[in-house]
Amino acid sequence: MAREGEAEIAWIGWMIIVLFGACISFWVRQLIDSRPRLVIDDQGILDRTLGVGLIPWSEITGAYLSSMRENSFICLETRNPERWLERLSPVKRVMTYGHKALGFAALNLNFAATDADPSEVLELILKTIASRQQNHG
Repeated sequence: MAREGEAEIAWIGWMIIVLFGACISFWVRQLIDSRPRLVIDDQGILDRTLGVGLIPWSEITGAYLSSMRENSFICLETRNPERWLERLSPVKRVMTYGHKALGFAALNLNFAATDADPSEVLELILKTIASRQQNHG
């Protein structure tokens, strides 16, 4: 398609090559990276696949569980969602509009390819939020 098609077809062929090339490089990087993908500690929540860095507990106001096609997500509600959206890549930023249309939050913890139980993680997050609210106000 890319080499021998007409101009419109060639353009589509090149876009497919670029898209799959990017996906493969992302997949290989994730495969090689031995660091934990999801870290929840006293500081906050870090999901390396989100790309926004550590979200401190002081910024997290709530969370809820949602799922789509047997994939579970914890949707995070934050004080200032725009602060976190600014840190996303342009592609991920555009994807958040689709997430919201499907009932998800802008920031979602994806549990695909993890051994963690999303219900247990949600319970931990909600307990931590409640505990911090009691201790700080």
